[in-house]
Amino acid sequence: MSTATTLQNSPPASTSYPLVKSLTIPNRLDSELRTELTDRQERLSWWDQERLHQSRICQIGAGGLGGPIAKTLVQMGAATDLVDFDTVEVSNLNRQLFRVEDLGEPKPHALLDNISPYTTRAMTLRGFWMSADEFAETSASDRDYDIYSAGVDSDQANLTAAKLGIADRKPVVFINVSRDGEACRVFIQRPEQACFACYKPRVLEPPKPVLGCTRTPAIADILQVAAGLAVRAIVGELMGEPIGPYNCRDLSMPGFDHIQTIKKRPGCPLCGGDNNETGGA
Repeated sequence: MSTATTLQNSPPASTSYPLVKSLTIPNRLDSELRTELTDRQERLSWWDQERLHQSRICQIGAGGLGGPIAKTLVQMGAATDLVDFDTVEVSNLNRQLFRVEDLGEPKPHALLDNISPYTTRAMTLRGFWMSADEFAETSASDRDYDIYSAGVDSDQANLTAAKLGIADRKPVVFINVSRDGEACRVFIQRPEQACFACYKPRVLEPPKPVLGCTRTPAIADILQVAAGLAVRAIVGELMGEPIGPYNCRDLSMPGFDHIQTIKKRPGCPLCGGDNNETGGA
């Protein structure tokens, strides 16, 4: 007769976890096998594997979007750091890269452990158990990222990601899904071009009081689609091969596909705008 362990309740989050966790992973394949490993990727005419190996990516959000994005990037060979202030809950287990054993652990720390088996070359991964705002303050002296990715539903966290991209003059790929679980959108903030506040001006309004976490619908299928879109946008920015002639794209399961180019908003308080351009698509 088989046995199983039943966990009745999520364990409380522990305060003994470090704020920053680091994993240094050695090469697991010899040089000949590593060449074979990237063969399919390098058959793409625009692919630059060495550029990917030299890149460091900061993924803000380690949940349903950040998890599959980070896993795919480390499989491709890109070192990726994670930022998230949440801990793993039971409701995460049906669509995020966590196990029952991870309940109560900081999301970025647990995710590091869960994606590390997919790495195939030497790299160091770091998990920052803190808010995006705290990360922006504590990491100022040693930030050396080539690109940021934000897969969160918090306007404040997205605004912080936008500010990091502007301050460091690096691209930021924003990805989100609709509340009905049927659509996703990618927006790419590029240096000197339209910023997240040009695209979504209301993020600059005073924040409203937060009355607990809103339990919006979520399902794994659209999250996987969104993560794939984000990864293509990230590697495209790194390799100088943009995902397309746009900076914003909406996709839906029923078949809607809309691309547009968001222009700088005149007088944008975040990026300064450009009075020679008009906003809109």
